[in-house]
Amino acid sequence: MGRYASELRGNVSGPKGYGYTVVSAAELRRREDVAREGRCEQLAATLAGLLGELRRHGVTDVRMESVPATRNHECLISWEAALNKALPAARVRLEQAAAVALMRVLNAANESVDVSRLSLGNRGDTARRATAKRGPAKHQQFQDELEDVTRALGRLRDRATRDELSTRVRDLLTAADPAQARGDLLTVKSETVAALRSQEFADLAAQRVLDIGHLSSPAADGLRARAAVAASQVDVTEIGTAVTALLEADRRERDSEYVEAALAEVLAELGFSVDEEFQLTEPGRHVVLADHVDHRGYSLRVQLNRADPVLYTRVVANGASSPEADAAAEDATCVKVRALADGLQEYGVATELKSERLPGERPVERRETTTATRRTARRTTRKRQVQQQRRLAT
Repeated sequence: MGRYASELRGNVSGPKGYGYTVVSAAELRRREDVAREGRCEQLAATLAGLLGELRRHGVTDVRMESVPATRNHECLISWEAALNKALPAARVRLEQAAAVALMRVLNAANESVDVSRLSLGNRGDTARRATAKRGPAKHQQFQDELEDVTRALGRLRDRATRDELSTRVRDLLTAADPAQARGDLLTVKSETVAALRSQEFADLAAQRVLDIGHLSSPAADGLRARAAVAASQVDVTEIGTAVTALLEADRRERDSEYVEAALAEVLAELGFSVDEEFQLTEPGRHVVLADHVDHRGYSLRVQLNRADPVLYTRVVANGASSPEADAAAEDATCVKVRALADGLQEYGVATELKSERLPGERPVERRETTTATRRTARRTTRKRQVQQQRRLAT
């Protein structure tokens, strides 16, 4: 009887509960690929936005990472790696291009502004300050502060914030009072640093929601919207916690769907016919009733609990019966219930016996249904069973 025969105590053949876990390598890889594809699509959309901004600044030697024609496991891994490499490079180039564009605007407003020190290359602080124009100490300090602020503004991706702060920088260049101009510049610098800090939190939150890029639901959409406006570590932590919970809920739902399909296969192999597909009886509980020619007058009730997750089985009487007949039916179906749990392992579902009761220990539930109704239900659900079989075959 498989691994569970030794765990059962004598003739304990009443209701049973089995913990279940999906361990199918093929199914787990399929889910991994779905999640990776979702991340790639999110990363590709972000990269496309960055490249569009670069072109707006006149940078044309940029290209989008090509989408793999076949999205198999290896191609998805390569695509994700390429996107993760391209994104930081695109961000750096955009920051530099935005800073140069801003400095040119400022230069037009004030001829004393030195735009020559900004380029699309990577030049360190020491090098750029060594090439600075010589002048009075205060003027040089102002030039250095202005260059720092300009570069920082170039890193801001929120165009409205960047434009508002840039306008203030442009205005202070024409201020009559140099001391006031320096003070205003420091204020703008502080606000720019604060905006960049908020942007960093939004970037961290964006990394968290990448893991739900494959999920399409109001909850997932809501988390993505929250991530876009995250402005503190508290926001990032809360979003990360919510993402973990959402992924866990999705995993349990996928597990339940997979086990339902596997159960349909094993029940058929054991000679059971299923009246209807799994029905939601209450939140988180899916139930199916299965009949067997060896146990006329009774059905096997199979219930999947997603929250636990546990698979429960018990006998149900189809009409009037006696306690003695009920106990006999429970005893007679015991072998098939054990075989059901063992059979799931062939489909990549590990099971562990959690609970069981003696025959007659609990009253058997009764249901009233006609033979014609049950025959019709079997015919109408055969298409759904075929769909489940196809899913297990992929």
